Amino acid sequence: MKYLICIGSGGLAREVTSLIREEKKFQNLSLKSYCFSSSIVEEDDLFPPIRSLPTNFYYVVAVGNPQWRAKCINQLHKNSIISAQPINIIHSSSYISKSSNVHENSGIIIFPNSVVMNGVTISSNSMIGSSAVVEHDSYIGINCTISPNVTICGNVVV
Repeated sequence: MKYLICIGSGGLAREVTSLIREEKKFQNLSLKSYCFSSSIVEEDDLFPPIRSLPTNFYYVVAVGNPQWRAKCINQLHKNSIISAQPINIIHSSSYISKSSNVHENSGIIIFPNSVVMNGVTISSNSMIGSSAVVEHDSYIGINCTISPNVTICGNVVV
């Protein structure tokens, strides 16, 4: 059996877990969620329960703070003795233009009712909040968070 692990802290992890449960394409994966307090991100040994999993797994990191998200991902890969692969969580009510560049299996989370327009690039481990709009030819960098209801006008680099 293959696992999908949602790693996060508090409400955001619960929201992402709900998104995962809604999506039919993830129903063949066993979902596990690991929540932690923000102070634990500073520790070296963040993921002992994950290391004990018997098989390889997909993961998504549901942490709003980009620096903490980067630390979680670094810790995950540093401490993982099994195969861990990021997976995208894109809500079915979101609109993603066919000419946008959202890499498969790169840890991107796109919440409900979001719009990603033509020529937009979204880099790995970034999050686009609910009802956010990213206009044409914009670039969202690694580990970036676009808050809910925000509009990024065309040709912007974040």
